[in-house]
Amino acid sequence: NDDTQRETHEANVSRKHIRERLSFMGVKCRDGIIRQAGKTHLPTNELVAAAKGCIDFIDVPNPQDKRWGLLFHTIKVGMKDDLDFYLQALQTLKLRSATRDGVVNFLEQIQARSNSDFPKVK
Repeated sequence: NDDTQRETHEANVSRKHIRERLSFMGVKCRDGIIRQAGKTHLPTNELVAAAKGCIDFIDVPNPQDKRWGLLFHTIKVGMKDDLDFYLQALQTLKLRSATRDGVVNFLEQIQARSNSDFPKVK
């Protein structure tokens, strides 16, 4: 956004719409399936380890490269093991044959992050 202009300024509204449309754009994930960009995560070593197979990772070369950050932040590709990351993992686990340990792990991670966004956890 142009910080010198208000949120409702035509150019800033246009930029917001473009970012939203890009977040709905189909991208190839590591499993070969096309998903909405805004529902995927960058496959950094830390996120892949934390996901335990329950997160959709966008298929990009060299995911550790910091330059991905600006682009993916703009189109809402997840890049942190934050509350949204663990809520998405828990939803995916619900669709699969969940183990008790898997559910407990994700619930503990959600609880640890619940103070940051209590309405979303509720």
